[in-house]
Amino acid sequence: FSRGLERGRLVLQRCSECSRPRWPLGPICPHCGAAEFAWEPLGPHARVHSWIRYRRGFLEAFEPLVPYVVVCAEFADGGVRLFGRLLGDGREPETGTPVRAVVERWRDGAHVLAFEREEAR
Repeated sequence: FSRGLERGRLVLQRCSECSRPRWPLGPICPHCGAAEFAWEPLGPHARVHSWIRYRRGFLEAFEPLVPYVVVCAEFADGGVRLFGRLLGDGREPETGTPVRAVVERWRDGAHVLAFEREEAR
């Protein structure tokens, strides 16, 4: 997962038996119990399932971002829910807001999952 982000791609394990994406990552599919999988791209389209605005940085690296919004987004491809910062103008999202997964590159070299509103592109 992390190596995919470093390459600018969102990839997850996809079960070789039932074809569902695995999250959280693990040794067997939580849906069918199969062990075989392949690393495959996850489509970027998702919708906000829930969100929170942070008004305090709990880690030093996040202090310059305060206040910022983190969303739990449900992907159209397989129903997986992932968390990431919502980039943009700081407007509060609504449940169901369409978002697109992007890779945010930090100055320190870290690559993290983030989201943009669909209309932002």
